[in-house]
Amino acid sequence: MGSHAVRVITSAVVGAVTAAIWAAAPVQAGPAAPAHEEGYPSNGDIIGCLIIGPFDCGIAQANARDAEEVANELVANGVFPGDSLHNGKADAFRHCYWNALMVHYIDAQQAKIVADRHEADPGLPQDEVGMDLHNNAAGRDIGVREPIDINAQDECKWSALDGRLATLR
Repeated sequence: MGSHAVRVITSAVVGAVTAAIWAAAPVQAGPAAPAHEEGYPSNGDIIGCLIIGPFDCGIAQANARDAEEVANELVANGVFPGDSLHNGKADAFRHCYWNALMVHYIDAQQAKIVADRHEADPGLPQDEVGMDLHNNAAGRDIGVREPIDINAQDECKWSALDGRLATLR
């Protein structure tokens, strides 16, 4: 079994447990998290997981980690500038590729629910939300057109490089 499949299955199980814990105690204890810390389970993320179910939630989390890993590799390899991981081309790529992967593994409708809920926190800067929603939608479209992961990755990369994806810098 490929390493991606193992990560997806593991994340689905972890997602099921995490969703159950979040549902039991959705209020954060302790200091507040930064406004838009990627990977942090916001109330929107929790609601999204409850809507789509814990297994698909785990898969979406694995897809997010995979997209972030590839974005970091592209920065390390000089494809995207080092300062573009927040509001730049690498960030745009990450959102695009995350959504394309979710289309491949949980379907476009579920991907839209997860991505929209991820951006639903009213405390987020609205220019960042608009950028992310645009890039998420572009990624879902690419995921439908390009059903092979590496092809979707390339299309998201070129979309970021040639300006079809939104950035704030």
